[in-house]
Amino acid sequence: MVGAGFAGLSAARALQDRGVATTVLDARFEPGGRVRSSRLPNGSVIELGGEWIMPGDAEIRTLCDRFGLALAPTRTDYRRRTPAGPGAPSLAAFESAVASAATRLATLDVGTVDAASIADFLDGIDTDPGAVATLRMRLQGTCAVDLARVPLASLEPGDLSLDRAEYLRCEEGNQSVAVAIADSLADVRLRHRVTRVRQEEGSVRVFAERADGREVTVSGTAAVIAVPVTIVPEIAFEPPLPVGVSAALRERPMGVAAKLAVAIEPGARPRSVQSARIPMWCWIAAGADGRTRPTLTSFCGSPAAVRALKVAGGDPTVWLERLRELVPDVALEGRARLQVWADEPFARGAYSALDAPGRDRLPLLQERWGSVAFAGEHVADPDHVGTMEGALRSGRHAAQLLIELLV
Repeated sequence: MVGAGFAGLSAARALQDRGVATTVLDARFEPGGRVRSSRLPNGSVIELGGEWIMPGDAEIRTLCDRFGLALAPTRTDYRRRTPAGPGAPSLAAFESAVASAATRLATLDVGTVDAASIADFLDGIDTDPGAVATLRMRLQGTCAVDLARVPLASLEPGDLSLDRAEYLRCEEGNQSVAVAIADSLADVRLRHRVTRVRQEEGSVRVFAERADGREVTVSGTAAVIAVPVTIVPEIAFEPPLPVGVSAALRERPMGVAAKLAVAIEPGARPRSVQSARIPMWCWIAAGADGRTRPTLTSFCGSPAAVRALKVAGGDPTVWLERLRELVPDVALEGRARLQVWADEPFARGAYSALDAPGRDRLPLLQERWGSVAFAGEHVADPDHVGTMEGALRSGRHAAQLLIELLV
């Protein structure tokens, strides 16, 4: 198993449940991948990576039940956000623009949807320009790439919904799911960066470099490659992967995103707030006890957002200024925690986006190639790409592909 994020751990757990011995290798010093939990000095648990457990996310709920991990409602909305900041439309105008977009999408024929990008689609919405601009910021932030690169076919009906729903998080942090799975496995080796995967007759050899520079080799019957799509091309495959598979991995767009969390004075009301001019938003949510957490968390997505907030070098100053514009009634306290995923050496991005070629090539990544299968959020079905749930499901799928070789 190459990768101790949600996908690799899910695959290893599924195989071990079937009686298959597994070894998990990961370059990082802790399990979890792009799901990373931490604490602020005031004790609040924060998520610097994957955060939202969505309605219908059955896989992660099952694992939490299995390992006795408590889930808590956030009491704030992922989709229903209030526009704020300079140039923000009224909530009523924003709601009207979202409704107009949903109506227009429902009337388009399949050919039009297949040929257009989300950017093209938004250009055709004839309503309050400020409200449409805010919707553009919301969708671009979510996709984490320029919307001209994202096919309209990738837009789900829920993306144009402001319906209320219950969103959950793990009380002790979402990374606790990864830690629990890793602790249940027989052989997880951290600080092992995989460099080569060699398929031989009836076996697979995986070569890794340890933190001390020594090379180690792990041999087995099959392997799951569950590292970010940006990292897979750095692994040498012998024999080489088929051209189509290699292109599907190498050319898949990777979203650019960052997260920031900062302590706030107790007593602020829960909320979800969308910037009208930058692909960023922020929220104040409930804690495990149901009371509002003294934490403001913010997410920005797409290269335009990272440029506007000037966080590429790890400086949160501009971002904090923008947050004060969005929530002027909230007093920020102490030093902010900032995670820029493009700067993370073992991720180099936040999560993948599905452009038109990526959608066409996705089935190639969901097949077994010899004794190798792929897993990760970039291998998930379109409605779960880029999510924790998608990563977990992809791991189980990869394990199932290999079962016939292993059992």
